[in-house]
Order: sequence, then C-alpha cells, then structure tokens
Amino acid sequence: MRRRCRTAFTLVELLVVIAIIGILVALLLPAVQAARQAARRVQCVNNFKQVALGMHNYHSAHGTFPAGWLHAESDCGLNFFYEGFGWGAFVLPYIEQQDIYENLVFDGVFPRRYKDVINGGLNAAGATISTFLCPEDPQTDPRVEVTGIWGHNRYPCLRRKDDDHGRSNMAGIADSLDWTCSTRLQANSRFPDPQANGILRGWETVRIRDITDGTTKTLLVGEVTGAGSGTCQGFRWTAHGIMDVAGGINGAGSLPGNGQYLGKNGTFSSYHTGGCHFALADGSARFLSEDIDQLTLQSLAGRNDGGIVGEY
Repeated sequence: MRRRCRTAFTLVELLVVIAIIGILVALLLPAVQAARQAARRVQCVNNFKQVALGMHNYHSAHGTFPAGWLHAESDCGLNFFYEGFGWGAFVLPYIEQQDIYENLVFDGVFPRRYKDVINGGLNAAGATISTFLCPEDPQTDPRVEVTGIWGHNRYPCLRRKDDDHGRSNMAGIADSLDWTCSTRLQANSRFPDPQANGILRGWETVRIRDITDGTTKTLLVGEVTGAGSGTCQGFRWTAHGIMDVAGGINGAGSLPGNGQYLGKNGTFSSYHTGGCHFALADGSARFLSEDIDQLTLQSLAGRNDGGIVGEY
C-alpha cells in the first residue's frame, strides 16, 4: 500500500512567513502614512488656491479685495462684546457658498453684531465650510465656541449651539508687524488698525493697483491652527480672522511651534512638516518654510513697503 503524504507548514516555516509579513507591513506603513500626508497637503494647498481665486472674483465684482474685518465696536481700548464680520464672510459668494452668505444678517455696508444674528434665530455663522479647513489639523471639531467677549473661547466646551461658529484654518494677512492699534494709533482710534500695511487690514479695502510691491511678492491669506484636538478654541471664518507675521511661522504662539494657542495674537502655523501654506495676491498658493528669514516674511506681508524680495 502506498502511504499518502500530506504537505503542510512546519511551525518554523509558519513563524518565518509571519515574520516576513510583519517586516513588509513595517516597511509599507510609513509609505502609506507619507502618501496620506501628501494627499492632505495637496488638498490643503488647493483650498488656499480656491480662496485666492474667490478673492480675485470678489475684486472683479467690487473693484477691491474685501476688508479684513469690519468690527462692530470701532474704538481701541473698549471691551469688545460684539464683533462684526470679516473677509471670510464677505468672500462666501465667490467660493460657491451663496446660500450661507444670504443667511447672514448684514445691515447695509455695516455688519450686524453677532447678538443680532443669534436673536434672529439664524445659525449660518455655525456652518462648516470645508474650503476654509485643512485636513492635516487634528482639531476635528468643525466649530469653535464664542463667548462674544473679544473672541475668547471657553474650555471645556459648553456647546451652546447659538454661540458656535464655523472653524477655519485660514487668517488674512493684515500687517507685517502689528495689525491692532498699538503701533500707530491712540486708544480712541479705530480697531483694527486701518493703516496696517497688509492687504486684508481692518476697515479699509485694498485694490490690486495699491499693491505696489507686486502681487507675486505679497501674501494674502495664511494657514493657522487652533488649540488642538478636543478643544473648541480656534479661528472662525465669520470674523476676527486677521493676523500679522511678527511671530514668524510655527512660532511660540502656536501649538505646532511647541507653544500655546494665542489666537489672533499668535503665529501662522500648521501641522505639515516644516512650515505652512499661504495664498498670494496673484492668486497662487505655496508652502513657506518655518525657517524663512523674518525680514523676508515681513516684506512679503506688506503690500507697499518697498521691500525687495528675492527667492524664498
């Protein structure tokens, strides 16, 4: 009689196969992570391009870029209980968000206060607009909580639906050094500083012809981060989304810079490795290194300071 031989893995062979599979997985995981990160980075820069294009469409319709922020309380030194609207709200019709724009409460050329919006029963300010978000940011909550006093956010989150606004990873470039009112103005002057040298300054609008340093050498919008995962602290597209570049990129005024979240007084930042995205006045978008020379960054922020910017 012939003896039937059954083929099977020995224990040693099985362990070798498992070890090989483990090595392959270990080799593939970093590549998969890198591919995902690259995809998120591409989506983020595309969002900046969309916003830059929307800004130019706004300019075509109105003859200027939008004001960075029209504040409901106009004097420096006051307690800012209510805020107006900013560039993120004004540009909505030009980034395919007309329906949300139409549900915001405006009063002629001057924006209504948030209190008026809340009392009106509207929740448009809480809408999530993916164009303003960067998928690399681990702060997954699409809203930030607003107390109505100078834009501070509470933690832990109170989750008041009428007090939540849509989160944003973008802030307009208002000035190279100080967008507020402490540099050039007195305590009874307008807030934000209408004399700031960026494109999206407070109150005053800027035309393309006012950008004498050149649109290819002037920043328009930059990337920002909030207070991290699990918090309701961050920027919002409705208002207060302007900053200066005095703190550099990924500086101590941001969590990616190993600092703390300082809101409008912080720095441009991102969770991408080594820098963050910016949209320029010519409609392009690019990634700037956190190691960029600070004087170069300041020259890029100013629209008419006469700074000469080479390769950056």
